[in-house]
Amino acid sequence: MENFTVILHNMVKRLDELDSTLAEENRQLSQAQINPVSLQVISDNKSRLLAAINFYDEQRRQEETQLRIAPPFMRHREPAALWERITRVVKKCNEQNQQSFQLLEMHMKRVNDVKKLVSQVASSPMYGASGGSGQQDAGTMYRISV
Repeated sequence: MENFTVILHNMVKRLDELDSTLAEENRQLSQAQINPVSLQVISDNKSRLLAAINFYDEQRRQEETQLRIAPPFMRHREPAALWERITRVVKKCNEQNQQSFQLLEMHMKRVNDVKKLVSQVASSPMYGASGGSGQQDAGTMYRISV
């Protein structure tokens, strides 16, 4: 049972780190301009944490099978308390991840809107072969030679 408790403690620790990482990601994504290098560091950190959490979760399942126990571990005080903490942090992380997704979608929409605008401007030539803008001037044009 001691090994099982250690595994749950490790899961809690990594989930707390993930919680902090997701909070930082949301803070970064809430800014008007995103720092891509900083966001990549956060993304790499999330991947590392998720891999570690997955590793400990696999260990937890193996221990549950060997010990013939199942969540929420009501007969065992410390694992039950840890499991409660794990479920709370997982729910919080899920909410933060949903917020990150919404913020990313908002940024992607902005990028796509700018891309459309740039492609519209780029598709109409600014100057014609004669050097003019290709659009009729609104006023009268006079040619004066001296």
